[in-house]
Amino acid sequence: MDTPKIKKPAVIRNSFIRLAILCYPNFKIMSMKKTFTQTFDVIKLYRDFISGDPTRITVTITVLLSFVVLYISRGVYASQWEELFMQLIAEAHGMILDIVVICILFVWINKVADKKRTIAQCLEDIHDLRLKDSDIIGFSRSPEDQEEKSVFYRTRAASWVNSEYVRLKVIKAIKVLARYKVVGLDLHNVNVSGGKLVNMNFRRSILTSSLAMDCDLSGSNFSMGECNDVVFSGSNLDKCDFDCARAIGAAFDSCSLLEANFTNTSLIGASFKKSYITHAKFCRAVCTGADFEDAVVVNVDFRDADGLTAHQLSKASILSNCKFNPSLEKSLRLAKDIKRSAAPASGAQIQQSELKLSVG
Repeated sequence: MDTPKIKKPAVIRNSFIRLAILCYPNFKIMSMKKTFTQTFDVIKLYRDFISGDPTRITVTITVLLSFVVLYISRGVYASQWEELFMQLIAEAHGMILDIVVICILFVWINKVADKKRTIAQCLEDIHDLRLKDSDIIGFSRSPEDQEEKSVFYRTRAASWVNSEYVRLKVIKAIKVLARYKVVGLDLHNVNVSGGKLVNMNFRRSILTSSLAMDCDLSGSNFSMGECNDVVFSGSNLDKCDFDCARAIGAAFDSCSLLEANFTNTSLIGASFKKSYITHAKFCRAVCTGADFEDAVVVNVDFRDADGLTAHQLSKASILSNCKFNPSLEKSLRLAKDIKRSAAPASGAQIQQSELKLSVG
C-alpha cells in the first residue's frame, strides 16, 4: 500500500519542530552531527520550496534582510530614537521623490511599448489583408486541378480583398502608421480605393500593384517610392510629390493633377487618359510610352523630359501654355501644321484644336 505524499509545507513545518526539539536544552545528549544534518535537510527543503517562484524568493530575502537590520540596530531604538526618527522622515521624503520618478518612467516605457505594439499590429493587419500569391494559387500536381484551383482561389481572394471591411481596416492601419510617422511602408497588393488619405507620407514606400481608385490623396508624398502598376484612376492627386519615384505602368486616368510634381519620375507606359494636369512638373521625367489621350494639359513643364514625343502630346484634348525643349516644340508645331493641311476645318474648330506653346 502506497503511503500518501506529504506536501512540502507540512514537511518543512515538521522539520522545524524536530529541529527545535533537537536544540532544546533537555536533549543535549543528541550529537552535533545529527543536528547539523537535520538543519541542512530543512534548508534544502526550503530551497526547493522557493526555487522558481519569484514571490517566495522576494519574501524570503525581505524577511532575512529585515531580521538582520533590526538585529544590528536593536540598541539604536532605545538610545537614539529621536535622531533615528528624523532620519526616517528624511528617507520618507526621498522615497516619495523616487516613487514619482519611477511612475514617470513607468508611464513613458508603457507608452513606448504601446506605440511599438500598435505599429506591429497595423503592419500585421496590412500584411494579412493583402492579396498574396499563396492565397491565389492552390498546390496540386495535376495541371488541370492546378488551373481549377487557381481560378477558385483567385476569385475567393479577390472577393475578400475587395470587401468593405478589408478596405476600411487597411485604410485605418495606414492612418495610424502615418500618425506615428512611420515611413517606408510595404503596401504592395493592397486596396485602399475610396479612402481619404490626405497629406500622407509614402516616402520610400512600396505600393506596387495596389488599388487606389477614387481616393483623396491630395498633398501626399510618394517621392522615391515604388508605384509600379498602381491604379490611381479617378483619384485626387493635387499637389502630390512623385519626385524620383517609379510609376511604370501606373494608371492616372481621370485624375486631378493640379501642381503635381513628377520630376525625375519614371513614367514608362503610364496612362494619363482624361486627366486634368495643370501647373505640374515633368522635368527630367522618363515618359516613354506615356498616354495623354483626351487629357487637359495646361501650364505644364515638360523640359528635359526623356522619351516624350509630339505624337503622345498630340492626343491631348487641350495642350496650352506648356514648356518644352526646342526640339519637341518644333516637332509639335510641325505636327500641328501637318494636321491642318491634311484635314482643313472651320475657323472655330481650328481655334479649338490649336496648340499654344511657350518655351521657358
